[in-house]
Amino acid sequence: MGRRAAAFLVGLLVVIVLGVGAVVIKLPYVLLTPGPTQNTLGSAGGQPFIQVKGHQTYAADGHLSLVTFYAFGNGTSDINVFAILQAWLSPGDGVISQGQADAEGLMTPPQDAVSPAQLRQQMIAAALRELKIPFREAVVVASTEPGSPAAAVLRAGDVLTAVDGRPVTSIGGAGQQIDGRGPGQLVKITVDRGGMTRTFRLLTKPDPEGHAEIGVTLIGSFRFPLTVRVSNDACNGGCGLMFALALIDKLAPLNLTGGAFIAGTGTLDDAGNVGAVTNINVLMAGLRGRGATIFLTPAADCQQALQAAPTGMRLVKVSTLHGAVQALEALRAGRPVPGCTR
Repeated sequence: MGRRAAAFLVGLLVVIVLGVGAVVIKLPYVLLTPGPTQNTLGSAGGQPFIQVKGHQTYAADGHLSLVTFYAFGNGTSDINVFAILQAWLSPGDGVISQGQADAEGLMTPPQDAVSPAQLRQQMIAAALRELKIPFREAVVVASTEPGSPAAAVLRAGDVLTAVDGRPVTSIGGAGQQIDGRGPGQLVKITVDRGGMTRTFRLLTKPDPEGHAEIGVTLIGSFRFPLTVRVSNDACNGGCGLMFALALIDKLAPLNLTGGAFIAGTGTLDDAGNVGAVTNINVLMAGLRGRGATIFLTPAADCQQALQAAPTGMRLVKVSTLHGAVQALEALRAGRPVPGCTR
């Protein structure tokens, strides 16, 4: 065999090996692709998306649509080099590391993650607060981080009643009261433990972002004067805002959309604070050709959303549920609203 033929065969073998490796070898990445869009004011599977019992409801038209994405990664499919390259080249797809996906609970929710049922409870609480419909709530210790300041003194089941002497009225409020200081500062925590009041002084520590924390996971225990059923649970953690707006529209004669086609996203705590979502560019891609003209955008996601928004899409910046309601009312009346700007 001549040298040229041997070199050709060696080169061909290398290409084959590299090609097989690119297909077979699993890589620690997760691919995100646009999922379905669901009008929360409409129906899912032949049933109203949100059903309410125990309270008067009102008809609402238009769309308050949430957008979702699919996540593919280790444990559900093999992510190879070709799939990653294709996703990187597609403006509508996203690629994140397996570590980021694990941290955000996209593939396997962490043990201390808030459950979908708890997220729905927080959404209901936020909506009822906005409408000033009273309900009962307790902020309960779900768990503590091993080795953390809280682990030494707090127990699962403790009911948090005050932080630095100020009454605790919501999970979101409790978090802000604890986080509203620098790492290494004292915080006084008061709890109800089996009917007895206990007070502890803890030294905060820095979390990975440098904020103060004591290493506790809190959950809300709510008693509502009504029953809410959500027909579709697929939300990737970013559906709280749109769920709450639809519930508000059902419980009060507001007609928030005025008949317009509005979409949006955002996490929501029980105090009504709107948070960022994962890879909003993938969610924006899912809106192309769907008819939405306005997108309610978490303030923290504005810059990324501006880069991915379909032509003609108006991005309305929101940071709270109350702000979102005010923005929708202003849009209906033709008044200016805060928008995402570069």
